[in-house]
Amino acid sequence: GDQCMTVLKDNAKEAEALSTMAIALAKGETPETTATARDDKGARDVSAILLTPQSIFRDNVKEAVGANGVTAAELCAGANAAACTELGIS
Repeated sequence: GDQCMTVLKDNAKEAEALSTMAIALAKGETPETTATARDDKGARDVSAILLTPQSIFRDNVKEAVGANGVTAAELCAGANAAACTELGIS
């Protein structure tokens, strides 16, 4: 039953990659990509920008709050309140 860790994909970094790609496409340019992803339904490989998710543990959970992955109020509710105080999350 206990979850030992989770991952964070920073929304700001994803939005930046998406906007860069959209601007290039709007200009008729081929956007820079970092990889390909398989589209099984279309039976093809699709160019993609794949960002590396960050593993979140107790010692860096504060970064998830700063990156808007979760609000301090959501994270620090109930049984987590004492740990949030200990970690300086408010």
